[in-house]
Amino acid sequence: MIARTLAAASLVVLLTGSDISSASDEKADDRGYRQAAVSVPLKSTSDGGEGHPWRLLYGYPLLQRGRFSVQQDWVISYLDAKPIRGAEGGTGIGVGTDFAIRWQLTRRTPFSTYLELGNGVQYAARTAFPAHGSRWQITTNVGIGVLRPIREKRQLSAAIRYLHMSNGGLSDDNAGYDAMHLVIGMKFGR
Repeated sequence: MIARTLAAASLVVLLTGSDISSASDEKADDRGYRQAAVSVPLKSTSDGGEGHPWRLLYGYPLLQRGRFSVQQDWVISYLDAKPIRGAEGGTGIGVGTDFAIRWQLTRRTPFSTYLELGNGVQYAARTAFPAHGSRWQITTNVGIGVLRPIREKRQLSAAIRYLHMSNGGLSDDNAGYDAMHLVIGMKFGR
């Protein structure tokens, strides 16, 4: 319910923004920006019952060439690991980093669209995630998103991402988590 409310509110803001003529004239250039975002689980595509990670992201570009960029996100996750297959479960905090390549499909205003593909690593403190997995996780995500300028050097971002988390075979039980996530954030320039 919360995720649907956030999604609806984001779409309203993205679609109805104020007059941003000064920002509209700028190309959607990623150089020098920072981005803060929250990643909210929408629908699990795993076997269900394993819990959900809520993720906070703070990122910036490492490389920018035209419409192509490589981005790094620092990630803090709230992990809600449900008891499953004899494992205790519990809550914990995950910390890690993701690296993503991003390709801007359009640079027109008022919207700019992009595709992204990324991988990362995360360590879960206090609990494994999923509970029958391990504390070290490999993350993979793929998504599509939009940027909407709201004023000079400020853009709202909204993306739908498929997120996979597993230990990549680092332990005997390679439990995995697969879900669609809504990622809502703000890009701000220098």
